Amino acid sequence: MTWDDYGITLMLGETFFVLSYSNITLFVLVFAGVLGGYFLFVHFFHKGKGAACSWRHLPNRKTKALRKWQCKKCGIEAYSTDKRPPKECKKGLKPVVY
Repeated sequence: MTWDDYGITLMLGETFFVLSYSNITLFVLVFAGVLGGYFLFVHFFHKGKGAACSWRHLPNRKTKALRKWQCKKCGIEAYSTDKRPPKECKKGLKPVVY
């Protein structure tokens, strides 16, 4: 492999491959565009756990140790031990059988 005025010249056996600077630049730009597009897609369209829930506090007079929360969108109820709402959506959880 050698660098010269024309770009990169690769020699495999008796076959020469010449990659010009414009081809290398095009490859780098396409790769960066695909990678950037992937990250934008994941950022805007991927819904992680709890992304769809918006929690509101419900007064719970039976216990002071737990705070009761209800999702404004799906209506599921959840509890937390601190003053913050749950971090994940609880809609997909199966009920506990005793």
